[in-house]
Amino acid sequence: MIRSRRDVQAPAGPPDPGAVETIVGKGTEVKGDLKGSGSLRVDGRVEGTIQTTGDLIVGEGGVVVADVQAASVLVAGEVQGQVHATARLELAASGRIRGDVETPILVVNEGGRLDGKCAMTTPDRRAADSVAPSRLPPQPRDAATE
Repeated sequence: MIRSRRDVQAPAGPPDPGAVETIVGKGTEVKGDLKGSGSLRVDGRVEGTIQTTGDLIVGEGGVVVADVQAASVLVAGEVQGQVHATARLELAASGRIRGDVETPILVVNEGGRLDGKCAMTTPDRRAADSVAPSRLPPQPRDAATE
């Protein structure tokens, strides 16, 4: 298949931890439905459902027992439930998901664990456009190959 440049979309980057608008802190437990349009970070525990048009970050000590819908999702803690990321889903080395996931871009770092089914979807252009570009450091140049 041949595509023009305008058909090719830049990959969505990971959620920006500095742009988080709502934090469920360590030692905090929330039961119920969380609904919003901004980014959310969970370092405590959430049970119920999470729905945001922004990003979701589950910190290393965070536990989410909920069905999740967000633009980009970064899991460094634990999620038990269905995850639908419209732009990108990343499992950090310490991350674990127990449940089915649906996303156009899936990144599983070494040590990350997904116990469930994965459905790769077509990216939601609006969600992908709203995600910050990747903040990976530049790769070191190898003098021997230059």
